[in-house]
Amino acid sequence: MDNDLWSFDTGYFKLKTARQKKRLQKEDSEKQLRALHKLENKLWREKQNLPFVPLEIPYQKGWVRTFRLRDDVARSNQAEFYQTLLKKINTKDFCNDKSFLRKKRGKRKKGYEPKEQWLRTFTEEEWSNPKLKITEQEKQHFFLKEYPMSHSKCIKKRYTFIEPWRYVFQIKPHMITHAKLVDEVLEQQMQQLENRIERHHLYPKIRKLMHGNVYSYHDGEKHQYYNPIKNKQLPDIIWEAMKGIL
Repeated sequence: MDNDLWSFDTGYFKLKTARQKKRLQKEDSEKQLRALHKLENKLWREKQNLPFVPLEIPYQKGWVRTFRLRDDVARSNQAEFYQTLLKKINTKDFCNDKSFLRKKRGKRKKGYEPKEQWLRTFTEEEWSNPKLKITEQEKQHFFLKEYPMSHSKCIKKRYTFIEPWRYVFQIKPHMITHAKLVDEVLEQQMQQLENRIERHHLYPKIRKLMHGNVYSYHDGEKHQYYNPIKNKQLPDIIWEAMKGIL
């Protein structure tokens, strides 16, 4: 007997099965999670796009270290060329102390050592990108250098400036003259949204729905059950063990 014969009779309707109801509930739940994720990104973008406003009283926050032309290079005929190149490869480093020292790393190492800082280098992908602002004449002052990675036996290659001696450090006070505008209404909306997500423990569900991964720094294995060699190759385990002994 065909049940669909009575589909258009007055007062007739099809009852949803338990499986259909469960699927509709899941679809509605996922729709709400996507809306929350979309709203969170929207509010975050609005906060990032807020303008900077000048401070009435600027203040110093540590020190900033950059590169500058060496005095003899600045007096040479090629000073303009190297100054233009410096704008493209200069880097910044910040420190609370003017000496730019940091604690030595390692269990048995004590004391302080100078912080390292280099000029900007380029990966092979960046080097072949037509949007790279380095001219052909400037590219002649770079070479492909191999850098061994400390945590593995892999080697990465980067285009490095040939003559770093042409530049020296300069240290200046890091002055804060502008601050990002604060929108109290926007901050309140973001806080309400964050409280709602945390109250119902929705962050793992949103990550799994949007990125297919529920694990994060906070949602991974508990510390007492953490396995330090999990998902690591045998050569990497041996290499880390040797470093620990040395």
